[in-house]
Amino acid sequence: MSETMLTVPQGSFTLRRLHTPNRSPLRAWSAADEMALRDLADLDSGETVLVLNDAWGALSVGLAQHAPTVWSDSALARDAIDANLKENDLEPLGPRAVRGNEIPVGSFSVAVVVVPKSHVLLRWQLAAIWPLLAPDARVLGVAMARHVNKAVVGAFRASIGEPTPRLAERKARLIDVSVADHDGGSEPMVRYAFRTDDDLAVWESPGVFSARHLDVGTALLLEELATAGPNGEELELPDRPQVADLGCGNGVVAATLAKRWPRAAFALFDVSDLAIEAARATWSANELGGHRMKSHVCDGFGSTKDDSFDLVITNPPFHQEHAVDRDLTDRLLAETARVVRPSGSVIVVAQRHLHLHTRMLKWFESVEVVSGHPSHVVLLASGVVTR
Repeated sequence: MSETMLTVPQGSFTLRRLHTPNRSPLRAWSAADEMALRDLADLDSGETVLVLNDAWGALSVGLAQHAPTVWSDSALARDAIDANLKENDLEPLGPRAVRGNEIPVGSFSVAVVVVPKSHVLLRWQLAAIWPLLAPDARVLGVAMARHVNKAVVGAFRASIGEPTPRLAERKARLIDVSVADHDGGSEPMVRYAFRTDDDLAVWESPGVFSARHLDVGTALLLEELATAGPNGEELELPDRPQVADLGCGNGVVAATLAKRWPRAAFALFDVSDLAIEAARATWSANELGGHRMKSHVCDGFGSTKDDSFDLVITNPPFHQEHAVDRDLTDRLLAETARVVRPSGSVIVVAQRHLHLHTRMLKWFESVEVVSGHPSHVVLLASGVVTR
């Protein structure tokens, strides 16, 4: 994993970016994290601190003396934060970690909000924390300058109070927000559904990828799978296949296949608490049978045993928030090769420019392009390379 030393007024800390090799230019903190910690150096010891969307632990580690409550919708982020706390001989988060589909509890005098990629998620989070803020609370938005736009500023204004973006420093920017006495907070979690062409009800949660419609990759994947399966021609699967959906999002792929393959069992994996909650709601809304599905909030396949599945389907991520992370994609593909059975298959949809076709030959003997879309490809892989 990559490692770097962050020196701020709170001290010098070793920070590691989980699963990232040292050759990677990516690091476990941003200029915005560093800027925020410098700005927060004068916090009193009695401050109650809430941190939102800390990616790798720079803020949680730098503010550890204040025992912050940390709200994160990423199992990978929570693992990274605890790993970096341990690396610096600090206490783990324990009950101070709040999952993405939960709401923090308490009253906070300081809230540090790392602006997430999803504006929908930001708006919901800000509305959720507004009732938890003390009247004179200090709210600080944290982002790289290019991500501070009208939508971000408007989200703070609507839910918290008047935002004042500062001048950028090293391409990073902070937003001071004055807490206002208004009715903008306490917004319930966004709940809505859309229907697919297969008349499937798909439920959503804030920030889950591809809201209110099928994204291009998922639509292409479902089109290619329309005639596949235990009774189809393109896949050779057992009568009762074990199917995994890695990065399941709102669960539309697994739910669609569950309607087509009534004897299949499914395991859904996603790093996001909100995604898994949406996937569970999708499964339940379509009455697909709770005994046929298990869901897991974890990084990759977590502790899943080797050779567990006859088929793995995935639209693997290639970003961590705004950063392109090739190593993340490769790690998840290697994990896929670990959990698929020797006789099994893997179906991947990805943007064409990622060149996954050739990269996947590192783990699979055969990788076939089964679609001709201009921007996306669907790949069928089989024959796991000897581990």
